[in-house]
Amino acid sequence: PNLWHPRKDNYFQIDEMPALGTGKLDLKQLKTIAQERVASKHLTPSRKKQGVATTEEEQ
Repeated sequence: PNLWHPRKDNYFQIDEMPALGTGKLDLKQLKTIAQERVASKHLTPSRKKQGVATTEEEQ
């Protein structure tokens, strides 16, 4: 049984599949691309870095 079904937002479209010189799929590069996409998707600038007050004391 499938224990995990990815959500639609867990799929990323890429321009082309990375290949090694032998023509085989470059799984390391593919993993790197996936990690970069996930990281950029989940990174949000800190409110403190933007100068936005996060507590009543800061306001």
